[in-house]
Amino acid sequence: MTKRKKGFLESEAWAAFRKEYESADDRSCALLCASYLENCLEVLVAEALAHPDKAKAELLAETMPLGTFSAKIKMALCLNIIDEMTFSDLNCIRKIRNEFAHGLHGLTFTADPIRSWCSALQFPEDSRHAVPW
Repeated sequence: MTKRKKGFLESEAWAAFRKEYESADDRSCALLCASYLENCLEVLVAEALAHPDKAKAELLAETMPLGTFSAKIKMALCLNIIDEMTFSDLNCIRKIRNEFAHGLHGLTFTADPIRSWCSALQFPEDSRHAVPW
């Protein structure tokens, strides 16, 4: 298994990522996008934590205290990296990701509870113009 690279995507990598998720089914799209957000959040949390790098890496490792998406979301809020609205949205995205990751069949963005969680997202409409999609 290859070690996944953490962080933000450069424009060419972003274009490839976008092409992949736009052609993906609902499950794949949810998993891809949530994974990307978790990776970005990990970078932001790691940058906010003091040195040494080895200790940060250990805290953020999969089986360690900050290894889960949920823990990274909470830490980002505690470090004032994200606001309450973003905290709420990321938790909705985490729940959506978990439902798709652990559900066996018949899951779509239009089926409850996923539809309800998507409807609860508060991401401001005018901010959507700032992101590359």
